[in-house]
Amino acid sequence: LQAAGHTDQVQDTIDYAQVFRLVEGIMTTTRFHLLEALAEHIAQNLLQSFRAIQGVEVTVYKPDAPVEGEFEYFAVKIFRLQK
Repeated sequence: LQAAGHTDQVQDTIDYAQVFRLVEGIMTTTRFHLLEALAEHIAQNLLQSFRAIQGVEVTVYKPDAPVEGEFEYFAVKIFRLQK
């Protein structure tokens, strides 16, 4: 991200629209039973699709989890590094 901070050019960073489309595609075409599995799938796809990413933090929120009781949401946060 340092280069983009200096040049202000999209070609020097990760295109957020491409990231959005990738995550949207995962969310709309694949079903997961666990938040952990969804977060892992998103992280691995981002790292494979954008080699410039050295590490990624993914947080998945589920406001309507099948849990009895009052809660705002459940969430899982993971951090993965490029191999």
